[in-house]
Amino acid sequence: MSRGAFFDSVSHYFDRAAAFSSIEPGILEQVKSCNSVYRMRFPVKNDDGSIVVVEAYRAEHSHHRLPTKGGIRFSMEVHLDETIALAALMTYKCAVVGVPFGGAKGGVRLDAGKVSDAFRER
Repeated sequence: MSRGAFFDSVSHYFDRAAAFSSIEPGILEQVKSCNSVYRMRFPVKNDDGSIVVVEAYRAEHSHHRLPTKGGIRFSMEVHLDETIALAALMTYKCAVVGVPFGGAKGGVRLDAGKVSDAFRER
């Protein structure tokens, strides 16, 4: 799936479901939008003492219910669009099952299988 396609797909299905709702379109548009997106690059000391710069993302889709809830995905395939889409899906999942959290997701561009547990912790 190309970058941009995942969140576009999530938005498409949101719009299809929203058509059956009696909720005002402006409210639905706000619910559909991602509230906060963070992109960061930070240094991490490798086990051999060298420094590796890691890219990461955090998307907090909905602040309607706090705290925001979602895990962290470690993969070399992580990108911003995917992180936003997964945060949105977490919002909808929490709403459907009645859990009082907003949706969020973190993504770290890192091959977790090729680094030590200590590196991931740092």
